[in-house]
Amino acid sequence: MVPSTAVTGRYNSQNQTIEVIARVEMLTDDGATIYKTDSGICRGNADAIERLIRGEQVAACEYYFIGLLKYSTPDLRYRWLEEGDYLSHGGLIGDELKISQFRVVHPVKLAEWKVDLNGPLSGFSKKLT
Repeated sequence: MVPSTAVTGRYNSQNQTIEVIARVEMLTDDGATIYKTDSGICRGNADAIERLIRGEQVAACEYYFIGLLKYSTPDLRYRWLEEGDYLSHGGLIGDELKISQFRVVHPVKLAEWKVDLNGPLSGFSKKLT
């Protein structure tokens, strides 16, 4: 459930970008409150951003949105969200803004894991060497 959302944006005509900050307060089914801040930028080719500003339909292939997400929560059960690095990516589809979110796994952390297809779980296992 999303009890509150605040979105602010600024059009930068020199760079033809829209700088966006979205703050969301979420309430989980088990009663935890989680705060999310998405700071991003919308870039496009040619005059795509100016057309978006004017409210015109712009094909998704002409622009993109990418942002950095930060989570915070007073609830210890969800504190692990604060430890991750997250990216968002999105765009307008019709009159709806669609945003996908991804957790970034640091390459050094990836190096600690290997695929063991012969292991008991036939999946990922911690590298011991």
